[in-house]
Amino acid sequence: MEGSALGAAGRAIEPVFRPLGWDWRVSIAALSALAAREVFVGTLGTIYALGGESDASEGLIKALREAREPDGRLRYGLGTAASLLVFFAIALQCVSTIVTVRRETGSWKLPALQFVFLFGLAYVLAFAANRLALLV
Repeated sequence: MEGSALGAAGRAIEPVFRPLGWDWRVSIAALSALAAREVFVGTLGTIYALGGESDASEGLIKALREAREPDGRLRYGLGTAASLLVFFAIALQCVSTIVTVRRETGSWKLPALQFVFLFGLAYVLAFAANRLALLV
């Protein structure tokens, strides 16, 4: 997966999301969630190649818990979890919502402003949540 187009795209955007405690896998999953938030879990399942398992959710949980950095540290911890929760609670990430606001207002100005503002706010607060969790 790392050598695929998806992996290359993830590596390209990883520096933007690394301050939130996200690696390229979580970054790609978060961007894929623009379609719908539920897509996040499916994307991680695909990245960790869990599609054929009978209980993929258990397999994904296990894969995420056991994922390690090259130096042996756990890849995902409390900071990553906290930043993801905060980010998804605040960010306007559903394309259908953005399109609905555009249709209701007759302009792209308000939906673009909403997206940028809420994405920026979510990023800043997710960064803060990651740092606070790392202090704990």
